[in-house]
Amino acid sequence: TQSTWGFGKKEKMEAVKKLKSELDKSGSKNSTKVVQVLKLVREHNLRSCSAIVVELGYPLLCSKPSTFGNSVWNVWEQVLVAAIDTGNSDVARKCLGHLHSKFPGSSRVHRLEAMILESEKQYDAAIAIYQHIIKEEPTNELIPKRLIAISIAKHALPEATAQLVEYLKKCQADISAWKQLTDLYLKQNMHKQAKFCVEELILAEPQNHCWHTLYAEISYTLGSVEDLKLAKKHYCRSVELFPEQNLRAWYGLLAVTNALRCEKATDETTKHLFGLASRNIKSIYSAQNANQLSTFNASLTHFEP
Repeated sequence: TQSTWGFGKKEKMEAVKKLKSELDKSGSKNSTKVVQVLKLVREHNLRSCSAIVVELGYPLLCSKPSTFGNSVWNVWEQVLVAAIDTGNSDVARKCLGHLHSKFPGSSRVHRLEAMILESEKQYDAAIAIYQHIIKEEPTNELIPKRLIAISIAKHALPEATAQLVEYLKKCQADISAWKQLTDLYLKQNMHKQAKFCVEELILAEPQNHCWHTLYAEISYTLGSVEDLKLAKKHYCRSVELFPEQNLRAWYGLLAVTNALRCEKATDETTKHLFGLASRNIKSIYSAQNANQLSTFNASLTHFEP
């Protein structure tokens, strides 16, 4: 559940960093550990480790590609994408050359070529490749996403929004697309539309506390008494699902109960929730940051009901 906003990947990233540290200390690139690192990054889609992938993977691919066995072509693709992430077009194009040689005419390789062009801001050339692919493969779900990514990169948010709405008509179960559409609506201050998108996320993953927090934040921003009550409900659900270290939701619950007080919509339950949020924030800060605790205590006197 927590992995949707990246929290579940923390342990995997630590494992990658530990293996990388061991390789650095040894002074030699143990090929077995390099394979292990790249496999871990690939299986858990740890895109934040792209620099490590290029540093370890590319030299070994060039010197001894057989080390990767049957996964060698997946690794060429992995290093190519990591090179794009790190802005290394030279390495990305060299990887592309190997893939083109092995899989001439492959739409997957053409897509990777277009992604390189995207990274170089050659958007028209990339769009031309994507349009050719989708003409040949109308059911390819990855290409509309790449076209949406280009619109976002060009800051054409209304265009990207329209493209994503059309995409979701065909792929309604795509959680990442609903999250992207939420972000686009929020950037355009279209909070009611964003709220609808988060409702879809909650339906898809009702046990994900992040979606309840986001829904509460949007409802709080809309600001009517009914929206504030809805925000209070979803902040409560978020801290119920993930009570430990959930400062974002505890702070939200504190703010919304105070807002309800200002709207003369406070009852005993709301007062209780204000106190509960306050106590939990204090508890978290007491264990982590004494300075933050004193700052919080000072601010609390200004709006405590």
